[in-house]
Amino acid sequence: MHVKRVSRKQRAANRRNAKKSTGPRTPAGRQRVSRNAVKHGLAGGFALLPTEDPAAYEASCQEIIDEIAPLTQEQRDRARAIANDYWRLNRVPGIENTLFAEGNLFEQAGNLVLLSLYEQRLKRAIQNSRKSLKNQ
Repeated sequence: MHVKRVSRKQRAANRRNAKKSTGPRTPAGRQRVSRNAVKHGLAGGFALLPTEDPAAYEASCQEIIDEIAPLTQEQRDRARAIANDYWRLNRVPGIENTLFAEGNLFEQAGNLVLLSLYEQRLKRAIQNSRKSLKNQ
């Protein structure tokens, strides 16, 4: 294994540069960059995107949770996860329509494949969560 040695001069330059990039300093700035990785909202821990209606989200989740009728905290957590996955799954048609509207399907082919992958993962997560609830 080859370990690259860094000169003292380079190390000092790295330290100076690191002091310049300290990230956001205000709470508003930190909040803004906390969602940098969110593009479509199908992956990751974000159930509700900034552009979505919190009341509609809560109503949708509550409907699914009421249908499942969880009895324990573990079941409530699983029911919430299912509701979140359904909410995210319902974004897929809109994203798909946007990709088709943007034009050239050859250029969008990779995005469509990725979208299909996310859709399959969400459906599988819902299916597994429902199976887990039945086994309790």
